[in-house]
Amino acid sequence: MSELMVKVGNSTGYHDGACIHAFTDCRVLCCQAQNKLFEKDSYTKNCKRADGEGLLPVGDAAQDYYEQTHQFRFQRTGSNTATVTRLSDGDTIAFESNKPFVQHDGKTVQMDILKWMQKKKDRRHSKEHGGMPMFGTVGREIWYGGRTTIDDAKVANIWTAIENKLGLDRNAHKKWPVGNLDIKHFLNVPLAALTDKQAQFIEQPGMLPRLNPETGLLEPQMVEKRTSRVEYDSLPGLDPAIRRMIPDRLLPVDIRDLYLFEVGEILVEGIMNSPFLVLEDLKAEITNDPLGLYTGLDNSEIVEAINAKSRTYKAPISSAELLAWAAQASAGEDPRILKLQEAAASHAVKQIKGLAWAAVKMVERDATSLDLNLSDRQAMLDALVAGGALSAADKAALESLATVTGSRAEELFGEGVVVYQSHVDHVRPL
Repeated sequence: MSELMVKVGNSTGYHDGACIHAFTDCRVLCCQAQNKLFEKDSYTKNCKRADGEGLLPVGDAAQDYYEQTHQFRFQRTGSNTATVTRLSDGDTIAFESNKPFVQHDGKTVQMDILKWMQKKKDRRHSKEHGGMPMFGTVGREIWYGGRTTIDDAKVANIWTAIENKLGLDRNAHKKWPVGNLDIKHFLNVPLAALTDKQAQFIEQPGMLPRLNPETGLLEPQMVEKRTSRVEYDSLPGLDPAIRRMIPDRLLPVDIRDLYLFEVGEILVEGIMNSPFLVLEDLKAEITNDPLGLYTGLDNSEIVEAINAKSRTYKAPISSAELLAWAAQASAGEDPRILKLQEAAASHAVKQIKGLAWAAVKMVERDATSLDLNLSDRQAMLDALVAGGALSAADKAALESLATVTGSRAEELFGEGVVVYQSHVDHVRPL
């Protein structure tokens, strides 16, 4: 369940009804997963499932979290040796303590393994924070590093591990964790769905171009911390008794188990009121001009060009559309879901078998989407066709389902979005 955290009452920088935070389903489930996986012992400050050295066992659900979200896995192989593995392709580099080695990006670096391990051990036992969890046994410790990425598929895999290994149900952890003080000062409004782009837009501050008297130029200036707001006293269908309780901070109100709203029916916009347009993304689009649409154009001409319904592009396919595609069959063939299930159960090639299993899970899961703009999703589809789990006709039908015609603004920011002159003037002041 997605949520908006709405301010109740005025305070410094935030007005009554301001949307302080926007939490997508993915963000909520990820936060709940982190709380459960890394819950700390109040005395040792280590994870509750850790041993006396603060190490979690190999295969713990917390390790599944790191395997899904992190870029590199490090493993100590001796007193002065270790390996680093790039998780995306399994490429492993061995190195020795205090000796230069070439890492995956081509840069030459070195690491004092013993000093680094001691630093991490000290941090684990610090009362201020538990440090980064490590796994394995003394002398063969495993830890993770590099960039982190979170998406719906990764979070779904993390929760599958949690359910299998810790016996927790993801459906019981679909609300953003809040305390009694939070409930008194904020109202968490439940939403049927919220995209990452929508959440970005809702959380961005209100910026307007202002004339700098010293330079004579228009410069962006923040006029409000948030312009997106919810008039909680006008929420559709809200019980009058609950409506009266919300402004009273002495009475905590949590409506998340009682209602479910659509973001479009409750969100009110102020200064920049084109739904879900992210100004930083618009600035990058116009500045970089990756498609050559804006060369030599003034601001008004850019508005016309970016809103012209002349683009053909791929949009994410919803779970309902994906399910309908899977239930259908190409001419003379079995239904696609049956073909995928058969491949998942008995395909001779393990890679195709695994991809088919993942495809079945994707089709069956609610509130997900398939974005063929992502290279790994397209590669997955191509591999299923090459392996005979799907046909070329199945692939063509899926790509046709994803292909839409619209404006460049819609391609970037979502269906129905319009870029206005005020937006372009804001990110491209004259």
